[in-house]
Amino acid sequence: MYSVWRMNADKTNPVRLTNTENVTDTQIQFADEGKTIVFVRKKNDGSRTSLMKISIDGGDAQPLFSESQFSEFGPKISPDGKRLAYYSFLYDNQTSDMKRSVKVVGMDGEKVADSAENIELNISPEFKWSPDGKFLTYIDRSGVDNLWNISLADKKEKPLTEFSSSNITNFTWSRDGKKIFILRGLVNGDLVLIKDGSNSRLS
Repeated sequence: MYSVWRMNADKTNPVRLTNTENVTDTQIQFADEGKTIVFVRKKNDGSRTSLMKISIDGGDAQPLFSESQFSEFGPKISPDGKRLAYYSFLYDNQTSDMKRSVKVVGMDGEKVADSAENIELNISPEFKWSPDGKFLTYIDRSGVDNLWNISLADKKEKPLTEFSSSNITNFTWSRDGKKIFILRGLVNGDLVLIKDGSNSRLS
């Protein structure tokens, strides 16, 4: 079982904040100037994942959205703390359709701001905020992996890289927003035949 913990920067005074049975709590983010922790809770029965919140001082964890049929994960708080972006999806068992998108909502302290404009984007769940909070930067894996920006003001998209090979495994912005550090590599695989308790590589 994964739980949310808090401790001092020098690794002293560890405090367990969540202790719910049959769930996994991961993907923490800080909201409300560090007073609230937003995280993903996954139930072990295979039902949907939910965004939760809990005070940095502990207490009862509460759903961030009171009513939702969608599974939610990958929360990311904007640099100014006033917005939350997360990935949302819903699988329809009857039609086999998958509804998925990245959603951006306003944050008022530890609560979702009802008055803020909600934005829905059709981009990859592998995204991060730009340092100025005006864009989401995401990995486009439709062909060769490349980074794109999408504006939250008008949803216009702009390519940031023009790689012709390799895969992007991770990236991060510099604090001043002038550089992006990208981790790239190649993924290789072999086709293996297993027969009579032994295996051999096919070529």
